[in-house]
Amino acid sequence: MEVFKRLRRLFFFFALTAAVQLFLAVPFARGADIGTLGTQQRVLVICVKWQDVAGTRLNTANDWVNLLNNEVNDFYNQATFNQTDFLFETPQGPGVPADGWFELAYNFYNNKPDFWTVCQAAIDLADPFVDFSQYHRVLVITNSPKFGGKGTQGFWWWRTDEGAEKNFKEDGETVGKRLMSMALVHEWKDKAATAFDDAASVIAHELGHNVRVRTHYTDIKWFPGTVLDAVTPWDIMGKSPTMNHFLGWAKADRQWISGASVQTVGPPSGADIDTIITLKPQEAATDGTQVIRIPFTEGAPFHGYVVENRRKINGDENLPSEGVLLSLVNESPGAIQKCLVVPDPGTPNTLKQAPLGVGESFHDDTYDLAITVVSQSGDDYKVRIQYKLPPNAKPDPMIIPWGAPPYETVDMWIDSEKNGWGTYKYTDAGGNPVGNGDDAWVDHDNRVYVRIRNIGPGTATNVKVGVYRNDPPGMGAKGDDWKKLGIIMFPSIPPGQTAEDYVKWKPTVDQHTCLKAVIEDIPGELSTANNVAQENVTHFYTTPGSPYKPVGLEMMVRNPFPAEPTPVYFHVRDIPDGWTVSVDPVSMELAPDAVGYVNFTVYPPEEDRPGTVGRPKIEALVPYADTYIPIGGVETWVSLVNPAALTLKPVFGETVQVGQRLTFEGQLTPAIAGAKIAVEFTLREDREILFTDTDAAGGFSVGFTPAAAGQWTAKAFYDGSNVQAPAESIPVQFEVAGETVTVPAADRYLPDSSVRILLNGTSRPFTDETAWLDRTAGRYLVPVRFIAENLGYTVDWDGADRKVTVQRGDSRIELWVGNKAAVVGGRTVTIDTRPFITAKGRTMVPLRFITEAFGCNVEWRPASREISITRSTSETAPDEVPTRPASQETSVTRSTSERASDEAAPTKPANLTASVVSRGV
Repeated sequence: MEVFKRLRRLFFFFALTAAVQLFLAVPFARGADIGTLGTQQRVLVICVKWQDVAGTRLNTANDWVNLLNNEVNDFYNQATFNQTDFLFETPQGPGVPADGWFELAYNFYNNKPDFWTVCQAAIDLADPFVDFSQYHRVLVITNSPKFGGKGTQGFWWWRTDEGAEKNFKEDGETVGKRLMSMALVHEWKDKAATAFDDAASVIAHELGHNVRVRTHYTDIKWFPGTVLDAVTPWDIMGKSPTMNHFLGWAKADRQWISGASVQTVGPPSGADIDTIITLKPQEAATDGTQVIRIPFTEGAPFHGYVVENRRKINGDENLPSEGVLLSLVNESPGAIQKCLVVPDPGTPNTLKQAPLGVGESFHDDTYDLAITVVSQSGDDYKVRIQYKLPPNAKPDPMIIPWGAPPYETVDMWIDSEKNGWGTYKYTDAGGNPVGNGDDAWVDHDNRVYVRIRNIGPGTATNVKVGVYRNDPPGMGAKGDDWKKLGIIMFPSIPPGQTAEDYVKWKPTVDQHTCLKAVIEDIPGELSTANNVAQENVTHFYTTPGSPYKPVGLEMMVRNPFPAEPTPVYFHVRDIPDGWTVSVDPVSMELAPDAVGYVNFTVYPPEEDRPGTVGRPKIEALVPYADTYIPIGGVETWVSLVNPAALTLKPVFGETVQVGQRLTFEGQLTPAIAGAKIAVEFTLREDREILFTDTDAAGGFSVGFTPAAAGQWTAKAFYDGSNVQAPAESIPVQFEVAGETVTVPAADRYLPDSSVRILLNGTSRPFTDETAWLDRTAGRYLVPVRFIAENLGYTVDWDGADRKVTVQRGDSRIELWVGNKAAVVGGRTVTIDTRPFITAKGRTMVPLRFITEAFGCNVEWRPASREISITRSTSETAPDEVPTRPASQETSVTRSTSERASDEAAPTKPANLTASVVSRGV
């Protein structure tokens, strides 16, 4: 069935980029009060005449209102089972033209303005005679004889004198706007051979966009010379004019068919599926099954077949044929065309005969799925579904994609060390991260977590996930804009299980960006439509001025169409009450594959209290056929907070030596008891962070023992709260003299007698000293003599320089006590834990670094607390150890089995290879 394999591939033809999004069923702040369900939804009809078009088809605006209240409402009552219809009204009263037709100040045939200009002009004409606070839906009818119409997907902001819900700054002035859906339709021609008014059919179609129906027409090219439409003639959202009902998937999506009448079959788990279902017609209200969903994989988003029974009843008498109709549906955010009607295998070049009749069958070879119409009884069909288990259980690694809005995924978040690893600033009631989890800590390594779910029946192995960033946040952004942060490797994810891991991200400025995770396709996976997700990083703080200081964000907008210019329009959602926003520019024209920039500014009001968090969202939309679709968006978290100040001062004398415990005191203002303070100590590449809590007066203190000589810097950080802004102290610098280095601070280095060393499988006991753990770096150190005795190295000690030289033949490694610098094969590299001398006089060196530098394999076995060292058959000389320049951005590949030994390693130097820094020994 090559035609159906091509049909599945067509979904990806309609995906402009992974960032191209369609609206999901998400409520709006005001217009959502009128949604999918609801009778007598008030629609203001504004009839307007072009300057260069003479006459009108219907004499008065009231004629249109009467026609629509009959024909359009008849259709919606039948198609939604009396759950949704409209009350069409037109301006009345003194000053309104006698015929109800307002005069537009524009020509139709010469420089016709765009949809937005005409609709706003119509609102301005009607505004003196209408109280717009009574309307959330507007229909503009023009006297053009040409066919055509457009409608917004949901609601849009329009300028009105009455009923303004939000304020926008435009051209230096503040204007009030109201959230209203909009449709514009030409009256175009008289009722002809159809049983309904053709323009009324177009209006019913555009109202479908207004209530966010997601089916839509588009041309599909099957083979050379063969073109089919996606849904025409089986849905009024196909090419007008028709008055055919919506497809069953669309009715269920809009809740016109109840969830009780939707039956899901598959995917098979444990055994083949062979079932017969009585399928009721979707044109009639019933308690029985009207829609069958057959998913390819478990979980959301849905991707698979939808089966429905189409009959010429209840206003659907204009259907070209009857029977069991199949649609291929892909609800993933990257698919623009969500629904394609599947042609009958016997008549693949036409959709008019698409339904299957009794005895006819459809088979999908890829999923070993057969759908057969067994019999008919009245308007009911019995449908047999045979869905076999794949011969080999296939995996399906997936990541929950972002929705539109809020343009973020629950499967990506940030973990900052500023408030401690694993502790999050934004959480749900259970303490789980929501939104970004944490604010990214500038100039520090943050962890970008990614969660992967295996929703397939087979184990997913070697799942590779790339993590990328895009600065500034982008809408319509393409692959070339993304910069790789790193790769995560998941060795094995069993069926129904999840796994999570992270890469590091070190933002260099207080930038606001977008993160993306991409699962690389693996052989045999059930679906690749669920392998991409994105997360906006746009958290802002503003403190009181008079009023609060505005928050601004610049965003990049890329034309997703590489070969054609397109206009881009900007829409704002979820503006908090009393807040004002500004979008500059409000629209733009982008050349093919071109990039533009838009500035979004949020103005909180003076009277809002600290602790308020606004989350307005801006999105970019482009024309698509007779509606507009978003190509991405950005959600901004704007927190209203009070300013905070943080101080830090040393409490010790002028002379400081290595190993001396030092005390630092500080103050958080205003005083907050129990606030977590992070104090960071740095010396070149060395870094240590300590945490403490404030007392009732906002004071705090922390003790620190420097382990190396040089000029150190101490700085305190407060991550903020829901009412207080983050704060940081002025850096404090202090000089540490290089004296005798003995055992470092006990809160960092600890002996661990539970660890055993295996050399080629044989246990090698320690003598008078055991292994020590550097808890900050997550690395084990052992006596240098222990390494020499067991691996055949020679060791030389230079007491004057406090230098250890480990050598085998002509190859050598040089290390210094208390220093992270090492020389390997004549090149200086940085290690992530420094050698030291214990109280017993034993010099401790990092085990993994030494052994791997000489070509040995090292494995950490957490269950048995063993470190296994195995000589390689082709040992590497120390001058062959690869190094990375310190300025290069680190990309660490790790497995989940290695994570346990790496939890205590928040920092690793960038100039060590992944093989050295990622194993936790």
